[in-house]
Amino acid sequence: MNTDPDALFRYAFFMHQAGNLNDAISSYKQLLNQFPDEPQILNLLGAALLQLENFEEAVRILKRSLVVDQNQPMVLSNLGYGFHKLQRFDEALSFCDRAIALKPDFADAYNNRGLVLRELNRFQEALESYCNAITLKPSFADAHNNKGAALYELKRFNEALMNYDCAINLNPDFGEAVFNRAVLLNELERFAEALMSYNHVIILKPDFADAYFDRGIILFKSKRFEEALENFDYAVDLKPDFADAYNNRGVVLKEINDFEGALASCDKACTLKTDCADANWNRAFLKLALGDYKEGWKLYEWRWKTLLKGLERSFDKPLWLGDASLSGKTILIYAEQGFGDVIQMCRYLPMLNGLGANVILEVRYQLMSLLSTLKGNIVFVETGSTLPFFDFQCPIMSLPLAFNSTIENIPNDVPYLFTNIDKQHEWQDRLGVKTKKRIGLVCSGSIEHLNDQNRSMQFNLFKPLLNLPFEFHLLQKEIRAEDVALLSEFPHVKMHQENLNDFSDTAALINEMDLVISVDTSVAHLAGALGKSAWVLISWVPDFRWLLDRTDSPWYSTVTLFRQPELGNWERVIDDVCQKLKEDAF
Repeated sequence: MNTDPDALFRYAFFMHQAGNLNDAISSYKQLLNQFPDEPQILNLLGAALLQLENFEEAVRILKRSLVVDQNQPMVLSNLGYGFHKLQRFDEALSFCDRAIALKPDFADAYNNRGLVLRELNRFQEALESYCNAITLKPSFADAHNNKGAALYELKRFNEALMNYDCAINLNPDFGEAVFNRAVLLNELERFAEALMSYNHVIILKPDFADAYFDRGIILFKSKRFEEALENFDYAVDLKPDFADAYNNRGVVLKEINDFEGALASCDKACTLKTDCADANWNRAFLKLALGDYKEGWKLYEWRWKTLLKGLERSFDKPLWLGDASLSGKTILIYAEQGFGDVIQMCRYLPMLNGLGANVILEVRYQLMSLLSTLKGNIVFVETGSTLPFFDFQCPIMSLPLAFNSTIENIPNDVPYLFTNIDKQHEWQDRLGVKTKKRIGLVCSGSIEHLNDQNRSMQFNLFKPLLNLPFEFHLLQKEIRAEDVALLSEFPHVKMHQENLNDFSDTAALINEMDLVISVDTSVAHLAGALGKSAWVLISWVPDFRWLLDRTDSPWYSTVTLFRQPELGNWERVIDDVCQKLKEDAF
């Protein structure tokens, strides 16, 4: 062992500069045995410990140095960084300010000060500190990167990108800056550029799990599912407790129709992180699609943390989930999602009457007239109106949970909704004498639906069936611009959007059809609720309520399902529909 202090110091410093931190720390500690109060050795040891992320010991050593000499800007700045890492932000800020007071041209201290201010969400002040650091030291790559991060938080994205680029130009191997650049480009939906940056990050830091995770998200958005899955696999291999990566892995598996694999992956996410809302919500979808309603409806309550985050209603009355007597009580049921959900779940309202409850249903005006045909004692209130007194409340999509619904006990007697007689007569007069069987068509739903790109299709895909000897009617209220142009080529397809003022009008029109052919929209649910024959066209990854691998629905006895054989293949679905129509199988 070399006991010459000068030689040992040179060795320790060399090891420190070379990045051999453990050797450097061991040597610094040997020196401290001989010189326990030497501030330079204490400072260098503290700095090495900071680099090794041993923050508690680093702070203890640096404070020893400060006891010997309070006027050490470097030690003060390092203490600011150490306390920042320990999340003791007030102390961190104080030490950075003391360092700057002693050395106003200390760029590192301004940079460390900015880090603390960012943690305190004081982004504008952090930005000013980074600017000071860069003014003092224009080649300070870390400060340019951190300035970009502050600008990102301030949503000044173009300026942030410029600063990330500057940091990378100064240090081409700066993985953190490249990663931040990729995150920003992803935020700006410049996915191709973001993907290139993530590729660059992974070259620089091949063990960086977050980079694989983010790259997987972009590949998923680009529908490159196999590549996305590979990246999430890399992420969990590198970071076995990466719950979000397991969850996203499950999402990808769902999109390639591996529901069992998806469920296993989401289960793993929840094992690692029991309060992972996204994973629990995905488990709800998967359980319900797989027919496990007992567990699925319980998990469906996670929607308030994900799908409907921030939209949960607040009442001073208790939530009813089947756990209290309703005899002589009044319960408010309120709509929460789409029209189709309300049409599907309103079947439970007469069952509430059967429990002795008075029922109030709050819904949007488009459904008021239609739902007034429900049997039972129900008071209807338009959304936004003053609510009458009630004792309990329940969102409509929680009723299957409240009634312990399984596939075997779904209340599926149809029809449970009915048409308005006067409107029925109006449509009979409007359509005239029927000379052929009438088929109602729906090719798309609301463009605002989260899964619209998968559930809707362009009208021209119906073309093969339009030459068949039937009378065709479009049942949609909303017709997309591109479909209007296509419809001009098929004048025998009747459009009725101007006469569809609410769902009671649509119901009366549906009642004049012999068959409804619809993608997964509210019209499909309405046809089923009216007990009309309906063929529902289902995407490769179906909504949970249509279950898997079956052509019938336990929710609607008159509905037949036609499923895509692979992602996006509507042509095969339409071929199957045409074959059935040729057989006149309705």
